[in-house]
Amino acid sequence: MDTYSIVLDPLCAELYRKVAQCAQLSTEQVLSDALCHMAGILAAEAILQKVASPLPQ
Repeated sequence: MDTYSIVLDPLCAELYRKVAQCAQLSTEQVLSDALCHMAGILAAEAILQKVASPLPQ
């Protein structure tokens, strides 16, 4: 598994810490899950845009 280091705004970091605490997960797991979820959404939107665009003639 690859490891990344990111810088978060203090308020954003606190949000993820609190979510992790409420979910009884590590902050790293919550961040990883959020990034994977966002990647899936962005990929689906890109596919929909490609499908919705008219074919060149």
